[in-house]
Amino acid sequence: MPNSPKATPLCILTPVIGQASETFVRGHVEEVLSGGTSVVCLRRQTASKRAWDASGPVLELEGDAPKWVRLWRRIYRLTLGKAAEAKKIARFLKEHQVEAVMVEYLDVTWRYLPALKAAGVRVYGRGLGYDVSSYLKDPKWVERYQALNAIDGIFVVSSHLKDRLVKVGIKDSIIETIPCGSHYRAEWRERTRGPEFRLVAVGRLVGKKAPHLTIEAVSMALKTCPNMRLDLVGYGALMSECLAAVERLGVGSQVTLHGAKPHTFVGELMAKADLFVQHSRVDPETGDEEGLPVAVLEAMSMGLPVVSTRHAGIMDAVVEGKTGILVDEGDLSGMAAAIERLYNSQQECLTMGKAGYERVQAGFSFEVERRRLLECMGLDS
Repeated sequence: MPNSPKATPLCILTPVIGQASETFVRGHVEEVLSGGTSVVCLRRQTASKRAWDASGPVLELEGDAPKWVRLWRRIYRLTLGKAAEAKKIARFLKEHQVEAVMVEYLDVTWRYLPALKAAGVRVYGRGLGYDVSSYLKDPKWVERYQALNAIDGIFVVSSHLKDRLVKVGIKDSIIETIPCGSHYRAEWRERTRGPEFRLVAVGRLVGKKAPHLTIEAVSMALKTCPNMRLDLVGYGALMSECLAAVERLGVGSQVTLHGAKPHTFVGELMAKADLFVQHSRVDPETGDEEGLPVAVLEAMSMGLPVVSTRHAGIMDAVVEGKTGILVDEGDLSGMAAAIERLYNSQQECLTMGKAGYERVQAGFSFEVERRRLLECMGLDS
């Protein structure tokens, strides 16, 4: 007699499995309910680019194929094949005895809400950034989001995202603020400064993270702090602009653009660094904003002080003057001055790093996120 399909009380619905930048999705799939999680996705990332994979049951709705084939499949699924797809999802969820589905991103939640409700499972949506910033500038999406009042819960990563949803008519009672916790579990160790003052920045090279502005601010600080270097990890649409900025500013020997790197590489880099920097802002072209950057929390969990901006959920995590220094968006001279201040005060740097470490352990670790998610979804750990 064949074995029964594996029971997975939790299912994660996410567009793509294996995106290197989506460490939070990986954490939800692998660790929120370890051994008891299945996944519904459009597709897996292509093998050459796949940074991780799901070990449990997976339902792929599109599969790996050329873009034009996936586009054709998507058009069919959303029109003539919509009912068939809903039945396929329902069969998968029933087969694996799923009790609750957590959907990554609220626009994706809206798209799959009818199918998930018809399957008779509890439905939870996760709001992270673009889906609760640039999408809310579109009246069409604001109207669509009203349907989310029918789901069992919405999880957002920062308080300002919750406020935005409430303002467009989502019930306060179904929204919980649960940041994406840091996965680094390093024990506290006293840091000692090496021969160079090392800065690290981590994130996709996109408009809202403004890596070219971080490079600009660092170049300004280098004029008075020459014994300093920046390691910038990430890849994206602004890579060419970042390369051009490094060349234009003449900082090629002190700024290294590493491109996309695995999570372990980032952890090793942070362990050697003295300061985390990131000039987040509202994307001037799309209106996209951060939720609460996971890299900020990871840096704090590694004992690094943070120099960043008063942007979105960053202010939920970074306590100005205690765990780091924040400046206004676009204030490059202010950011340079903050870097110079910590460069010239090793003790303040160490004190802020320790305070940040303690703050993450108390309220922004993955263990805290995991516990709160399971509690809100009514699942046993």
